Amino acid sequence: MAVSTMLALEIGLDRNALLVSHTRRYVQRVLECLTDDKELVQRGALAVHELLENGAKYAPAGARIDLSLALESGADGSLVIRLTNPTTADHVDRLRQYVSEIQGAADPNALYIEMMCRNPFDDSVSGLGLARIRVEADMVLDLQVVAETTTIVARAAAPQATQTV
Repeated sequence: MAVSTMLALEIGLDRNALLVSHTRRYVQRVLECLTDDKELVQRGALAVHELLENGAKYAPAGARIDLSLALESGADGSLVIRLTNPTTADHVDRLRQYVSEIQGAADPNALYIEMMCRNPFDDSVSGLGLARIRVEADMVLDLQVVAETTTIVARAAAPQATQTV
């Protein structure tokens, strides 16, 4: 079966933590219009929330955060969520470390629990949101870096996703 891609959404946001929950709900409603797979909708909304929190927290003041969502249908279909934002060189290094650790985990659940226990009282930089995307949303993560601009990509298999519109 052929795969057809539908770019469902592109949003540019200010780096503002107050927009995270509102944007998550909006994206969730968009996903509900694109697929009747309720589990995929919830997983996508969780990933959007965590990615937006990451952007709001680590992008410099006044920076723009770009979010895109694509749904590929067919036997090899997938949901692809991308968050792009500028950040600092130090954060790029931390992101590389966390994404590499998460990608390479033999047991993502065990890593997630370990990450929760590492610094339970320090929520400044933990990578926990990325691990949550991997475990709770069952999505694969990738990181693309150009200078000090990062794109975090979360991808979930969605072979049963069908457009409801």
